[in-house]
Amino acid sequence: GLKVLEFGAGPCILWQISSALHASEIVLAEYTAANRESLQKWKSGDQNAHDWSPYFRYVVQNLEGKSEREAQSREDKLRSTIKAIVACDALQEQIIQLGYEGPYDVIMTCLCLEAACGTEEEYKSTVAKLSALLNPGGQLVIYRTEGEKTFDLHLDSSLSEKFQVLDVSEEMMKTFLTEAGLKDISIEKLSLNPADLPSGSTETG
Repeated sequence: GLKVLEFGAGPCILWQISSALHASEIVLAEYTAANRESLQKWKSGDQNAHDWSPYFRYVVQNLEGKSEREAQSREDKLRSTIKAIVACDALQEQIIQLGYEGPYDVIMTCLCLEAACGTEEEYKSTVAKLSALLNPGGQLVIYRTEGEKTFDLHLDSSLSEKFQVLDVSEEMMKTFLTEAGLKDISIEKLSLNPADLPSGSTETG
């Protein structure tokens, strides 16, 4: 299976719901202690943890076309596949907690870098540092906003926050990825309808 790193996970595990099918090991790296605690609560099955089950049902049943039973078992599989929840800081030279520098087969970062980096130079440096943690032939997956100055993350009443974000153009993204030594670069634009998501929404604006 694949060794996967999610960089800047926040308090969310939803980006890893499908990863659990293919990964033998997932490391979640997050800057704030509060978010790491939230992730750990969910992983350990704490009754006070955020309930992600509507998102498991949405991904597994609606998107993957599988059963409700599979959605339930996917939660257990993901918990066991998450091997560590560690600290990270995009702006430090040591970008991730010692001992977790990889290499990784897949590195994902979702709606993180544009909030963590205040300048294009910081963004470029972070992309290069993440790329250095990849196995040869590994993949860096960046899910980001474009053409926005703020990003509203609203999953439900307990997980809602507004971020100031750095707008990096598609051309600059290609340049940063190329200069980091990455090849076979593909950029896809996706539209997200908040009404399609379970019990909440993810919005930009």
